[in-house]
Amino acid sequence: MIDHLVDVHHMDVNFDNETLRDYFHHAPDSGGPLHAAIHHPSLMAVQHLLKRGANANGIKRWQDAYGITGWIDCGVLYNAIVGHYNSPGPMLCALEPLLDAGASIDTAFSYAVEHNRVDAARLCLRRGVDPTAAIKVVDDREARRLAGTPEGEDEAMWELEEDDLLRRPEVMQRREEMKALLAVLRQTQK
Repeated sequence: MIDHLVDVHHMDVNFDNETLRDYFHHAPDSGGPLHAAIHHPSLMAVQHLLKRGANANGIKRWQDAYGITGWIDCGVLYNAIVGHYNSPGPMLCALEPLLDAGASIDTAFSYAVEHNRVDAARLCLRRGVDPTAAIKVVDDREARRLAGTPEGEDEAMWELEEDDLLRRPEVMQRREEMKALLAVLRQTQK
């Protein structure tokens, strides 16, 4: 089907359809075929779209204050690691093909750490990601939360809202696993 659309109808594998974007997510790359393949979990479609040249990253590069570079809101990568509010959940099996196709490993690791996706974080570590920047983000966020800054309060509220989406024991287990992983990483950096 993908070959037919590309070869016969000249579909651009990186097109961004406004209607699909509104349906899935407002991110700049969320109206494209790759995002749809992840949103409606089809590993075969993800792999085929990547083989046909779909951009594994997104549209616009950014760099945050911690030096992490990535792609703006990278809906494809985010949805593969975290899932989205109206998706069936994460599609971690798509992470490796996305990374193989050039998706930002720093962004992937950052999403994994931020959302307590230990399996995705371990995959990024096995592939050689430098965890320093993501650990700094987590440490700074925790410092703001403990200091009671407005930013820290907002982040704490966001965590509570996310918790409501999942059963509490599962969330707590994922958080504890991520804390343990980060503790080991901090020790190896010293």
